[in-house]
Amino acid sequence: MNTDPLSLSSLEDIALTAPPPFWPPAPGFWVLLLLLTGVIAVSLFYWYAYRQVGAYRRAGLILLAAAGSGREIDIVLKRVGLAAFPRETVAPLYGEEWGRFLDATCSRCEFGRLFSGSEPPLLEPYRQCAAQWIKYHTTTIPC
Repeated sequence: MNTDPLSLSSLEDIALTAPPPFWPPAPGFWVLLLLLTGVIAVSLFYWYAYRQVGAYRRAGLILLAAAGSGREIDIVLKRVGLAAFPRETVAPLYGEEWGRFLDATCSRCEFGRLFSGSEPPLLEPYRQCAAQWIKYHTTTIPC
């Protein structure tokens, strides 16, 4: 055996350190995870609140699709109106007053032209106008 310290036969391999462990993660990871969890929680809260605000509209559209006559469409419109506006404002309205109220709360539909004649309105145009009102009415009470 060679005892010369400068000899190449006395060299040893380089000792590598162990790789860093996967767990526990760095503190920055926990901060990022906490922020991400908070953002997701706040987003879910606002999404749920948004869904609850428009729930009566979705229910009204489902009822409107099942309505088979003009009277049933009237009942659906009145139910949606009672859900969106104070009962004291909506409950006593009927006839031309009800049509004016519907026209005043939604600029996209004209119930007045549907009720201009003495005969009842045609079912499909009435249903389409009612669907427009349910989707796009404003919840501010007209003067």
